[in-house]
Amino acid sequence: MVLMTDLKTEGSSTLKAVQEQLAPFREKGWLTYWNGTGLLLGLVTHVATGNAPFAAVLNSTFSNSTYRDVFFDAPLYALSDRYNTSNSYYASTSLAHLFGDKSKIPHSGLSKSQMIVVKQQIDKAASLGLVSRYWDIPSWPVNRRVAVWKQLEELGIGMLNVDEIEEAARWNWKWCNIHGLQLC
Repeated sequence: MVLMTDLKTEGSSTLKAVQEQLAPFREKGWLTYWNGTGLLLGLVTHVATGNAPFAAVLNSTFSNSTYRDVFFDAPLYALSDRYNTSNSYYASTSLAHLFGDKSKIPHSGLSKSQMIVVKQQIDKAASLGLVSRYWDIPSWPVNRRVAVWKQLEELGIGMLNVDEIEEAARWNWKWCNIHGLQLC
């Protein structure tokens, strides 16, 4: 499970307070952590996003050269080798802001040129060992939302971020077309 803490207030002090609250999980060994050479997956992966400062993740009270159990949500639109599995888990950006605003995304879904940009970002994140994620996906009209979801899946998105959880959970992502019969 990924626990995303979307910090809306001053990042460093809020991040420290959240990490203090995660002490029982840390003590039981349930948190994913970086051990200095590799990522060891636990039951809970803590990702700091929003106003979380990158430096606060790197220099956390609960981190040292052989242990880090909070990871940064790296900027998908501006990835560099600075972000990797030792300090980041997701690489995210607003899909709407990437292209100006939601109205720039056609009702049929992403345009070919938009898909090229998205694919390049997904591939860059994967090359750094990070999970790509877009938020602020158009929600209306529904056919545009579903078209974008499908396109992101086809392009290899690491995590499909949805606000319409029930609809996304009902979708049979891998079995919509069986022997030429369109089921979804």
